[in-house]
Amino acid sequence: MNATKAPLQSITVNAAAGSAVVSLLTAFGIDLGPDGATYINALVAGGLAIVAIWGRIRATRRIVRGG
Repeated sequence: MNATKAPLQSITVNAAAGSAVVSLLTAFGIDLGPDGATYINALVAGGLAIVAIWGRIRATRRIVRGG
């Protein structure tokens, strides 16, 4: 794993950031679905978390800041 990439090229970083955004939206009472459908937020955040884990498992390049 000697090759590198920028953080925004990482599936893990992008999925984790998306999961964090959706979780923060839920915390502030903003739902992605119909009124009161916070379960949609939970499904999206959970799905993105799974993608982040999958991205970390299949990673072949290191993430370098500014890289």
